[in-house]
Amino acid sequence: MATSRRTTFQGVVRTYGGVDKSSTVNPMPLTVTTIACTNVAVDQTMKIGTSPTTGQDFVLPKGAIMLSYQNISLNGGAATIDVGDATDGDGFFDEINANAYAAAPVSSIVAFMIAYNGAGMPSDTAVTAEPGVTAGTGTAVLAFTWVPADNGLDGVQGPADTIPTAI
Repeated sequence: MATSRRTTFQGVVRTYGGVDKSSTVNPMPLTVTTIACTNVAVDQTMKIGTSPTTGQDFVLPKGAIMLSYQNISLNGGAATIDVGDATDGDGFFDEINANAYAAAPVSSIVAFMIAYNGAGMPSDTAVTAEPGVTAGTGTAVLAFTWVPADNGLDGVQGPADTIPTAI
């Protein structure tokens, strides 16, 4: 009998940091999403998964705080890429070396936190990519680390609920 492997799930994710639920510790786990893009199209929305043409668009939800990336592919032709949104094509990361297993420099993360005053994304935001200064022809695959907004309350909260303004 053939079996299929689940690669996604939908539900509430909560951790209490190893302490009792009644404590005031309500950390939100980090989220790591594998995303892909080509190094030829400008303002392409990055796709979830390892293909730049299939999969769902990668959209950070309102309040999400982007933390880091790790390049997890070496596909030859892709030289450098910029990652941002439709407003600022390199607003998240500028000149990612797509030919090295590189991680985000701290300066990129600090610039993001200053730009958004620690509050995260002001609205649901599609993450885009485009060729950097050194264009190539390959595919880049990144492990993108981010934290969802969380108000620390039990249960599923709707969009009208308060989102914390700092972490």
